[in-house]
Amino acid sequence: MALFLNTQRLNQFIPELIKSSEDELVLIVPYVQISKNIFKALQVANKNGVQIILIYRENKLNDREKSKLLSLDNVSLLHHPHIHSKCYFNGDLLIISSMNLYEYSELNNREMGSLFVHQELGDSLGLYTLSDHDIEVDSSDFFKNAKREMAAIVSSASVEHISTYYRESKFDVTILMSVNEQCQALCDRLSRHFLNKKFIPVHFYGDVYNPTCLNYYDRIEVSWEDRRWVLNIKEPYSTLNELFGEWKQTYEEYEFSGFKYYWNSIKEPIYLYADWNHNMWEGDLEPSEKILQWKTGIDQIIAKYRSISKR
Repeated sequence: MALFLNTQRLNQFIPELIKSSEDELVLIVPYVQISKNIFKALQVANKNGVQIILIYRENKLNDREKSKLLSLDNVSLLHHPHIHSKCYFNGDLLIISSMNLYEYSELNNREMGSLFVHQELGDSLGLYTLSDHDIEVDSSDFFKNAKREMAAIVSSASVEHISTYYRESKFDVTILMSVNEQCQALCDRLSRHFLNKKFIPVHFYGDVYNPTCLNYYDRIEVSWEDRRWVLNIKEPYSTLNELFGEWKQTYEEYEFSGFKYYWNSIKEPIYLYADWNHNMWEGDLEPSEKILQWKTGIDQIIAKYRSISKR
């Protein structure tokens, strides 16, 4: 269920949505005159490596505002002659409102809007002001239709400026893709960095697809699932039971530096998480660096499996 936003709440939640972006941020507004508050939020997103895509009304961005926006390394600017909608989307949160990115609107107008949530909020998003509210996840059909419309606007717009990231790769706005397209894009990225390990989208349930390497090592399937890795050991029950017993003799939650993991029973897979308090995750890591670090954690579990199983 959506959360209603008046002017005061819009002034709170739009910057929060911008700052909490993780990979990409899509802003669709006809008129742009960015306030200090919004620009600070954009600077935070830019520093965090977020790709910022702004689509505005044709001929409605003056040189001063354009210069300010181009000071952000990760910004892409597009214009469209028929834009009248106002929406803000970071992949997890969507705000549809009457408010432009216009300082006068923030200070003087009576505005209304709604906040929609794509998935469960959590501390990992850094949305401490949002997590205090009881906001239900909105239907997949709603977001499917909203993303389709935003993607159509991006596709039919004209390019003013493209960030280096998008110039050097395909201009694919991942957060506007369908779930299957998103999964395929992530599979392609993982396969590039894992080299001979090939990932494919595997249907999990409903609209959920997980990037999966079906044979990461003999009898071990590895998949990415909601900010963690899942390792399924495909051994016969008796072999798995014996393996589990020996494994638990030396099991430590944090035995692999930079990671924590759980293997609670032979009926469950191994779950691998990042230990975000470890210094290996500090700093502004590129996505490729994070992937390679994740690989070291997976490979340490594989090494332990080989040592115990003698395989």
